[in-house]
Amino acid sequence: MDSSQRKKRTIGEIRESKKSGEKMVYTSVPDYTSARWAEMAGIDVAVVGDSLAMVAHGHPNTIPATMDMMVLHAAAVRRGAPNTFVLGCMPYQSYNTVDRALANATRFMQDAACDAIKPPGGNSQAHILKALVDAGIPTAS
Repeated sequence: MDSSQRKKRTIGEIRESKKSGEKMVYTSVPDYTSARWAEMAGIDVAVVGDSLAMVAHGHPNTIPATMDMMVLHAAAVRRGAPNTFVLGCMPYQSYNTVDRALANATRFMQDAACDAIKPPGGNSQAHILKALVDAGIPTAS
């Protein structure tokens, strides 16, 4: 089947795969061309991670990744892989308060057409994750 006929995975399918043990293919996808190849290869989830600060911009670590950078790349990935689930990862300090997390996650959803966002963090970030979910923003980890 060519990639234009494939059915995009849903957040429900991704959550269920964690319970059922179904294997899904996730790959880091920083740009349009990589997204085209990833979709042709049939990957399930295109992850737009802050590692793109290193692989696409030559920084020594992920700290310089900004929301502007992430949204720009995520939008390019969406255009390159319209039938693939796109997961936008929140960069450093973009989710350190509830208000900031909501505003930045909304940018991923509205400006880049991501299917879900991923705010890193543990128990100390639980209130932020809850606020995102309560606001109807699909989240994945």
